[in-house]
Amino acid sequence: MIEWLTSQLPAIRPIERRSEADYYGASDLIGAALGYATLPRSSASWRHGVSYERTMRAPELLLTEGNRATRHLVANEWQAARLRRAGYLRVHAVGVPFLYSEPPDTKRLPHSLLVMPAHHVFNSTHVFDEEGYAESLRVLRDRFDLIVACVSATCAREGAWTRALEQVGIPWILGADSSDRNALRRMRKIFAMFEFMTTNSLGSHVAYAAYSGCRVSIWGPYAQIRLEDYRNVPWYQKNWKRASELIECYTESHVRRSHPLLFRDPWHAEDLRVWAEAFVGHSFRREPPEVGRLLGWTPIGQGEALVHSAARRFADLGRGAMRRIRALSPS
Repeated sequence: MIEWLTSQLPAIRPIERRSEADYYGASDLIGAALGYATLPRSSASWRHGVSYERTMRAPELLLTEGNRATRHLVANEWQAARLRRAGYLRVHAVGVPFLYSEPPDTKRLPHSLLVMPAHHVFNSTHVFDEEGYAESLRVLRDRFDLIVACVSATCAREGAWTRALEQVGIPWILGADSSDRNALRRMRKIFAMFEFMTTNSLGSHVAYAAYSGCRVSIWGPYAQIRLEDYRNVPWYQKNWKRASELIECYTESHVRRSHPLLFRDPWHAEDLRVWAEAFVGHSFRREPPEVGRLLGWTPIGQGEALVHSAARRFADLGRGAMRRIRALSPS
């Protein structure tokens, strides 16, 4: 069954991540729709994940790169309005990149369950109870005809979750890799093949699966995270003083208060497509030519992209030089 499933998935094709718009193949979706043989460099940021909170005190937590001079593409108008009030004037609501992957022509397997354990972030120090969560899944065997786990590329490379899942006899497939131009297509296909999806944490995968028609639940021992787990992750280092607010939004107590409809037994999970549409920005989806223009795929935009690329290289060189100076300095 696993071989039959994986044989239908798009091949993993590495892509150079020159900016956030390239992550998970977002720019490739637009480029393919416009017939580009070579993808232009993007001068805009395009948030690749889902934000579930409307009340962020620090609007910077809605962004992963750029500054007030950068053009930012975000999921929906409430995010855009929040950023504009904070002085980010070049903000456009276009929906998340996942929207631009085409719904596949495939049959959903009845009584099938996709398990998506919390994924590790590169350079983080998460310590999840992998064995405990995998053991909890045993009781689901009698409820579903097929159970398959989907493990992120980062987790698979680090050996996270795979051993625990194998010990309880649950097969797993490889999920998304941020350096794969087919990652969003791959996940859209996976979600279209399963009737149910369950997880032990809130993340973008919850809204994506629900939007794709899976009946979604958060169930079992919750994967707790701490700010300290992200001490070595560059984005968190940059936003360290404000990031605790973001971490709080993903704690079990907060998620239960904010999204109680997600906490169901997997076999009783409901259709939450309407709930998901608001978070992925369904009503703000634009035509590919408009997205391409906003990404900076114009002569002026390409000049801006070259300037941004050069500035990023100089910044990286400066940070590297500072690290070497600190290493050579006497303690």
